Amino acid sequence: MARKRTLGLVVSTLVCLAAAALVASLIFSIRRPDPRVTKLLAKAERAEAGQQFGRAVQAYRQALEIDPENEAARRRWSALAARLNRPVPKQVVARVLALARRGDAAALAALLDKTPAAVRARGGDQATPLHLAKAEGRIEAVRLLLERGALVEANDGFGQTPLLKAAFAGHTTVVKALLDFGARVNPERPGRTTALHWAVIRWRPDLAELLRQRGANLNARDGAGRTPLHLAAARGSPAAVRWLLAAGADPEARDREGRTPLHEAAAGGHREVVEVLAAKGADLNARNRAGSTPLALAVLEGRPAVARLLRRRGAELGAPPDELILFAVAEGDLPRVKRLLAARPGAVKAVTARGRTALHLAAGLGRLLTAETLIKAGANLGARDALGETPLHLAAVNGRPALIKLLLVRGAEINAQNKSGQTPLAAAREAGREKAAALLKSRGGRI
Repeated sequence: MARKRTLGLVVSTLVCLAAAALVASLIFSIRRPDPRVTKLLAKAERAEAGQQFGRAVQAYRQALEIDPENEAARRRWSALAARLNRPVPKQVVARVLALARRGDAAALAALLDKTPAAVRARGGDQATPLHLAKAEGRIEAVRLLLERGALVEANDGFGQTPLLKAAFAGHTTVVKALLDFGARVNPERPGRTTALHWAVIRWRPDLAELLRQRGANLNARDGAGRTPLHLAAARGSPAAVRWLLAAGADPEARDREGRTPLHEAAAGGHREVVEVLAAKGADLNARNRAGSTPLALAVLEGRPAVARLLRRRGAELGAPPDELILFAVAEGDLPRVKRLLAARPGAVKAVTARGRTALHLAAGLGRLLTAETLIKAGANLGARDALGETPLHLAAVNGRPALIKLLLVRGAEINAQNKSGQTPLAAAREAGREKAAALLKSRGGRI
C-alpha cells in the first residue's frame, strides 16, 4: 500500500508540474504589444481620419516590419487597400488623369475628397495619376497624390514606375518625394534601367547624388548589362564619369557583349573620358566577347585621336593576323593593305564584330584607292553587315559620291535593302546626304 501511495504522489506531482508549465507557457505566449507598433497604429488612424492614406500605408508597413504577425495592422491595412482599390467611374478616371497632367492640386484634392479610390485610377496605357503628375514635374500634385495613397511602385503599360519617369525627366524634387514615400531606389528585379541610369544619361548631378545617398546601386545593370558608368562613357560625359568613379563605380564592369566603359569611350571617340578612365587604372587591353580591345574599336570606328592616345599609353591592338587588314583600311594605310593582301589573300573576307568587311570600312570612310584595291582582290560588293547594310549603304549614309560611283560601276546592287527595308537612296536621304541621294536617284535608285 505504501508503495502505491508513493507512486500516486509522484504521478500527482508530475501532473501539477506539467499544468504549471502549461500555464506559464500560455502566460508568456500572450505577448505584450510592442509600444512602437502601438504608436504606429495610432499614427495610421490619425492619417486615415485626415485622408492622408499614403502616410497610413507607410505606418502600417512599418508596423508589420516590426511585428509581421500583428493582426490589427494587417486587418486595417487590408481594409484601407479595399477602400482605395474600388472601381471608379470612367468619367472620374478621365477627370483625375487630366487634373494630374495639369498639376491642378486644388481640383485634385476636391475630387479625391469625393472619390478617394480615384487616386489609383488607371488610363488606357495603365498610367496612374501619379505617373502623369511626375512626368510633368508637378510637385504639389505629386505630394497630394502621395498623401492620398497613390501606389508609388505602380507600373504603367511600358513597365515604368513613377520614379523612373521622374528620373527620366530630371525632376529631382519629385524623385525625393517619391523616395520619401517608399519608392524603391533599386528595381526589385535586376536587369532593368534604374533611376541612376537616367540621372547619368541626362547628367543631373543633384539627382545622381540624391540617389546615391538613398542607396542606389552604382553598378546596377540595364537590359544590355550596362552600368551607369558604361552609359556615361558612351555619352562622353567626363563629369559623370569622374563622379561615378569617385563614388565607387567599377571601371572594369562588363556588359553582355563584354565591353568595359573604356571600350564605350574609345568607340565613341571620347578622348577626355578615355584619359579619365586610363588614369583610374582601367585595363587598356581588355577584350570584349568578340576579342576586340579598346584600341581596336577606336581604330575601326575612325577615332584617330583616341587611337593615338591609347597607343601612347601602351595599349595593344590585339587583332588576329587575318583581321589586321581591317585596321590598315580604317587608318588609311594603303601600302600596308596591299602588303597584307599579298601575304594573305583571304584577308579580304575579314569582318569586324559588327559584320563589316574591309570594303564596308573603305566605303564608309571614303577611301577610294583602298576600295579599288579591295575590289580587285575579290571583295564582295554585296556583303552584308549585322544591320544588313552593303558597302553601298555606308557610302550613301556617309555622303561619299566617288565611292558610290565606283561601287555602281563595279556592279553593286543599287536598290539592295537593309534589315530595316532601306535602300541606299532611302538611307542617304534619312542621313541628309543630298548629293549622294541625287546621284543614286539619277542612277535608278529607289526609296
